[in-house]
Amino acid sequence: MEARRHSKLYYSKKGFSRAMRVAGVNRNPMKDRASGRSKPMPATSTRMVHSIWENYFGVGEGGAGPQPAEEGTVAREVEEDPNEEDEDEAAGAVENALAGGKGKGKAAAKGKAVAAAAAKGKKSQSKKPEWVGASTGADAEGRVLYRAAKMGAWQVALGDVVQLPAPAESDDEEEVAPAPKPAAKKDGDGDVEMGEGADAAAEVAAVKKPKMPPAGLVQCLLQEKSGEKMVQVRMLLPGVETVLGDAASDAELFVSDEYVTVPLAGLPGVTLDAKRLERDWAADLRGRHFEEDEALRKANKAAAAAGRPLRYFYRHWYRPQQGMFCALPEDLGLGTFVAPPSPPVALGVLAGGGFIKEGVEYAVGDFLFLQPYALDDAEDEASSSESEDDASDAASSGSEEEEEAGSSEEEEAAQPAPKGKRQQPARAGPKAKAAPAKGKGKTAAASDAEMEDAEGSEDEASGSGGDDSADEDFKAKGKGAARRKASKPAAAKPKKAPAAKKEKKAAPKRRAAAKKGSKDVKYADGRKGRFVKGSCEGLRAYIVARVVEVKAAGSGKDALPSSVRVARYYRPEDVSPDTAYAAGFWDLYAPPAPAKGKAADGPWLQWVKPALVVSKCIVGPAQAPKDPEVSTFEVVGTFDPTTKATSATPAEFAPGATTSKAANNGKGKASAADKGKGKAPAADGAGASADAAEGAVDDSLAMATMDIFAGCGGLSEGMHQAGVADTKWAIEYESPAADAFKLNNPSAEVFCANCNVILRAAMEKAGLTSDCCAHEDAIAGALAMAPDRIAALPRPGEVEFIMGGPPCQGYSGMNRFNKGNWSMVQNSMVMAFLSFADFYRPRYFLLENVRNFVSHNKSFTFRLTLRTLLDMGYQVRFGVLNAGNYGVPQSRKRTFIWAAAPEEQLPAWPQHKYVFRSPQLTINLPGGVTYTAVPQTQGAPLRTVTVRDAIGDLPVIKNGHDQDNIPYTQGAVSAFQKKIRNGASSLRDHICKEMNPLNLERCRCIPKNTPGADWRVLLDIVKNDPAREKFNGQPLVPWCLPNTADRHNGWRGLFGRLDKAGHFPTSTTDPQPMGKVGQVFHPDQDRIVSVRECARSQGFPDTFFFSGNVHNRHRQVGNAVPPPLAAALGSQLRNALAATHAKQLAGLAAQMGGSS
Repeated sequence: MEARRHSKLYYSKKGFSRAMRVAGVNRNPMKDRASGRSKPMPATSTRMVHSIWENYFGVGEGGAGPQPAEEGTVAREVEEDPNEEDEDEAAGAVENALAGGKGKGKAAAKGKAVAAAAAKGKKSQSKKPEWVGASTGADAEGRVLYRAAKMGAWQVALGDVVQLPAPAESDDEEEVAPAPKPAAKKDGDGDVEMGEGADAAAEVAAVKKPKMPPAGLVQCLLQEKSGEKMVQVRMLLPGVETVLGDAASDAELFVSDEYVTVPLAGLPGVTLDAKRLERDWAADLRGRHFEEDEALRKANKAAAAAGRPLRYFYRHWYRPQQGMFCALPEDLGLGTFVAPPSPPVALGVLAGGGFIKEGVEYAVGDFLFLQPYALDDAEDEASSSESEDDASDAASSGSEEEEEAGSSEEEEAAQPAPKGKRQQPARAGPKAKAAPAKGKGKTAAASDAEMEDAEGSEDEASGSGGDDSADEDFKAKGKGAARRKASKPAAAKPKKAPAAKKEKKAAPKRRAAAKKGSKDVKYADGRKGRFVKGSCEGLRAYIVARVVEVKAAGSGKDALPSSVRVARYYRPEDVSPDTAYAAGFWDLYAPPAPAKGKAADGPWLQWVKPALVVSKCIVGPAQAPKDPEVSTFEVVGTFDPTTKATSATPAEFAPGATTSKAANNGKGKASAADKGKGKAPAADGAGASADAAEGAVDDSLAMATMDIFAGCGGLSEGMHQAGVADTKWAIEYESPAADAFKLNNPSAEVFCANCNVILRAAMEKAGLTSDCCAHEDAIAGALAMAPDRIAALPRPGEVEFIMGGPPCQGYSGMNRFNKGNWSMVQNSMVMAFLSFADFYRPRYFLLENVRNFVSHNKSFTFRLTLRTLLDMGYQVRFGVLNAGNYGVPQSRKRTFIWAAAPEEQLPAWPQHKYVFRSPQLTINLPGGVTYTAVPQTQGAPLRTVTVRDAIGDLPVIKNGHDQDNIPYTQGAVSAFQKKIRNGASSLRDHICKEMNPLNLERCRCIPKNTPGADWRVLLDIVKNDPAREKFNGQPLVPWCLPNTADRHNGWRGLFGRLDKAGHFPTSTTDPQPMGKVGQVFHPDQDRIVSVRECARSQGFPDTFFFSGNVHNRHRQVGNAVPPPLAAALGSQLRNALAATHAKQLAGLAAQMGGSS
């Protein structure tokens, strides 16, 4: 959402005149879209939130209230597309959360360096350590344990925080410099872009402050068998060494996962003033806690100025590999030696003939997932052998296709992909291999760039962004079409058998190249370039197979599985594209059973290496009970890959079958430490029934919820589907979006107002105006609110869950310690959103934002958000997810930040369920840690949801269609369509924008069923027929595109059609052929995609309605969180709620048992 949705706007004369000024030819179609500059209202905030953000910029002593802007402001607001994603996806770009913090090269783990320093210190220590008090006993390893020790006058006990010897390379001071300022950058017209000028104020001088020495929490005091007195400490990290960087409090330390055991005599003999902070959690205590925190901050500030030691506290466990700060357990196990955990068994052979991998057991008969490319080489060989046997039969057919396949690259590039030749993305049949080979082992790094929301008019002066791919991508697509023809099954092999064999041999080479994931992939057949925008080529789900036999190498305890024989089960996409379109996502086909009296044999039986095994799954009959934690498939028939024929379901998997082997295996055994490691959990319910109508939602755990920056309600819709939210209150600034929210949530109180005004009014109602920092406009707005609207506002203690996606302004030239910058930062809607959390103190809090929220504004917004939530006492988890991995036919990457109250459980991230090309999900953290919320894999349990899956059943409409309620003209076909209709009896919102005659003609010129075709087709038309250069007196080819293409990556995708077998680009608030997401034409119809089609690309059910004109509705869809992604998050929240509820019941039962 844009910042203006919760801001009071006016246009400055200077900004308006600049935007309206005409300065020669506009060589950048995206420039000067806005008519003026907007000034947002300063955020309403609590004293606590205001103090943290204000002190970060070195302004005042906290709680001072909004300040006027000062002259010489360094930072200037950047007009950013709120949905825009970076485009360097092919390079596997990562977000960087290091700005202003510690550098990447500094290792977070100090254990080895500290141990070495302690050993050195031991030699120079003249005083000998002595035990204080009697031993508490010995552990199983013979270590004698103690509670306390002394060394001279210094005494140390369990739970103390002690200074550790500093590594040799450490300095006494560290220099904290402002984040680097970007150099001035010029646009195509030679103008310096906003916020990038070099005329800003000079850099603030670096700040020197004492560096905190290494510190640790005394975990165990012990005497080794050798008699040496030792101490085990748990490393504590200052906030600056975490993701918080320079936004961290100087007083807070964070408990790490690292334990270090050093000689007691090697310690410096210094105990730090540090205590565990334990507080009761209640909204009415927040004021007292803030006063305590402010007192400590001021005391430490004075101590630092006087050179005295600081006071510290710790309360959170920092786990960077999991991207979270979680609450410490009540019992830290002090006095117990903590040994490194034993790794699971990496590989072994089971007595019954199975094998074990990474702690998970696989028995003969179990089902498992294999890497998508695991059987390609074996099936290449099998098919190659078969093709040699049938070469003479194949020679009589397909000569025409062979000639086309052997044509020159130039001729292939000129040929569009033949109609009907396009394959589904996950084709992996044993003989139709050429197209899948492109993506065998393909990593996420070789992806297209998805571009997002642009607002502007439909004429040529509007612009678009492109990505960094080469112009030859469209030509490469033509070559790919020809290549697919040359890779038909053996029965349809071209006449020249040697050429066919050559194609077979090329596949593994092509696969190897693709597996490297390079930005520009050059395949063995000569094609060079990247995937067409929105393409699903190369994306395949995991192979489902059954363990038949395990071959071991060695004997006895040294035996290891060398290879595993598996029987492949086929997915609908292995049968045909049409079969995949009509089938359920969880459907499978069994391989043929062997003839009576004969041994099983066929291309479905193959040997694979154990390294290609991913995890377990379950395969059973239809309607069999499903395991909610494991991907569960059902067999719907039999498929013979040699004849391409399907037949009846085997008796073992017939409906109602009770074969325990089929339905109940797959659960395996794993150590407690690795529970679930071998499973591929389905994020929102495993099994075939998950894609059918779920029926009534169990909302017994639903929390009273407030949705802020609610839009039309995508986030609420998903959370409702998961049964975790009962949205009672919503705040939305735009009237059409607020109307839409009310349509879909009639029982909710919807406040169509500025959130700053609402927060001020709520705090006035609670009698906390002294705790509220608000602008005069917010105060006036709150006073003007109707009494009934004020009465509808909740009080602290009534809101259990707050969620929303605040707009986040971007700034350029931002410099800490500059008061002028602070006047701009106050406008942040993130500050207001966090203040809602501070005021209401809900059990759970969820922030959603664009992917680069982690790094833009030099990471200060992200880091201050984490710091603010931690200071409230919340546990925090952050990560980046892509909606495409959760059943949405669209690339949409978003940052999420969870916060949970101390006694609650942080939700886990939902595992990937659908295969999708998802780069840019990794975050760089201090200490050289790279963190990804959900580990990236080359496959997933299910295939990608395609454009055809999503909209193939919708009625045909014309350009500018505006009839809001129409009947369906056919039944739902795909599993996605059956679920998304949600029982709707008629179709709403299937309306589309009306293009002017010129753009409509351009649309008609773009060929259908030709993925990759875009505005460059218009160039070819004019080149081949100069008479078509003009249409009604206007140029058919927009002048700005060919004349600026070299500086904008070819404007790839503009005037493009959606690919039926691909996915939608990122949903836009204003679909237009020259917008940043220019791929907006329907695959088969000459028009822009409709509101309902865009809504389906976001995963909105057909029973969800939108409000206003067509532009309002597109805006509501484009700004929304996809409900399936929200539902996946909600399902994990439900698991956390259930775990907390079970723990509470167990505690209650224990109390009742004790009292009896």
